[in-house]
Amino acid sequence: MLDTGAEMTVVDTRLASRLGLAAKGSGSAIGTGGSASVSFADGVTIQAAGLRLTDRTVAIIDLGAVAEAMGHPLPLLLGKDLLGGLVMDLDLPNRQIAFFPPSHAPKLPGATVLPFTQVGPLRAIPLRAASAEAALFHVDTGSGGALDLYPAFSRKLGLPGDRAASTTLAGGVGGLAESPILSLDQIAVGVTTLHEVPAILSSAGSAATTEPVAGAIGMEVLSRFRLLADFQGDRLTLVGAPEALAKPFWKNTLGLALMRTGDGVVVSHVMPNSPAAQTALTKGASIVSIDGARASTLTPPALRSLMGSPVGADVVVATATHGEVRLRARVFY
Repeated sequence: MLDTGAEMTVVDTRLASRLGLAAKGSGSAIGTGGSASVSFADGVTIQAAGLRLTDRTVAIIDLGAVAEAMGHPLPLLLGKDLLGGLVMDLDLPNRQIAFFPPSHAPKLPGATVLPFTQVGPLRAIPLRAASAEAALFHVDTGSGGALDLYPAFSRKLGLPGDRAASTTLAGGVGGLAESPILSLDQIAVGVTTLHEVPAILSSAGSAATTEPVAGAIGMEVLSRFRLLADFQGDRLTLVGAPEALAKPFWKNTLGLALMRTGDGVVVSHVMPNSPAAQTALTKGASIVSIDGARASTLTPPALRSLMGSPVGADVVVATATHGEVRLRARVFY
C-alpha cells in the first residue's frame, strides 16, 4: 500500500522473515492507533510501478492488526521516503500510478495547483473545512477515511457541539481506537467543494510539527482526483473526476463495524445513536448470516457494502447468540 502518511517504508514482520531481512535495532513507532515495536533492515531493493530503488533502509513492524481491520493482507507500506526528487502521478479514479523526474511530468489541463508544504515529517495542503478559514491538512494516502480533524482544530470549530455524531474505530500502526465521527456540511479543496463529508475527531495530532496542522485528508477525498505530487517543487496539482466528485461519501448506515476473523465475521464495534445500538447486538457477537448470505461467504467489500446499505433498506443480521435482528439503514452522523 502507498502511504504518504508513513515517514518511511514499512515491511511486515512476516514478509521480512520470508525474505530473510536482517533486523537490527529496536524502538517504538508511533501511529494513529498507538505505538508498535519496530526494528530496521539495511540494503533493501524496492521495485514498484517502474520505480527501482536500491540500498534502502526499511522499518520492520507487525502489520497484522492493521491487515485484519482492512480485511486483506498488508505485507508492505510504501512510505514517503521513496518519493523525494520525483513527481508521483496518482490517477485514483482510474487506479493508475506512475513516477517521473520533474522534467518529464505530464501536464494536466484545467488543474488546480496547491502548495505542497513539508510540515514536520509529512506533506500538507490548504483546505477549507466547514466555516473555518483555509488550514493545512496532511495528505495521507494510507487513510481509508475522508478527513481526520486534529484536537486543536476540532476545539476551534467547537466540535462535536450539537451535531449528530457517533463513534467509529480508527487507527493504523499501533492498533485501532474508538474515536468520534460526524459530518461536515462542506469542505473545499482548491476550487472544488464537497458536501456532507465524514470527519473523525482524532486523538492523534500534529504536536511534533513546527506549525499547526488542522488534520489529515484520506482516500475518500483524494480518490476523487488525479494528483501530481511534486516532492522537489513543493507543488500538488489536482484535477477532479466529475463522476467521482458527484458520488456521495460512504457512511455506515447500520452502525455495525464488522470484521472477518478466519472463516467468520464478528462485530468489532457498535456505533452509538445508530440502528444497531437500538438492538441487543454487542461487540464480539459472532455473525451467522446477513440477509441470508452465510458469513463465511462475505468478502470485505461485501461487508462494507452491507454496512453502508441504502437509507431505508432493511437488513437482517443473524447471530449465534441473539438470533435474527432487523436493522433499518439510516444516516445518524
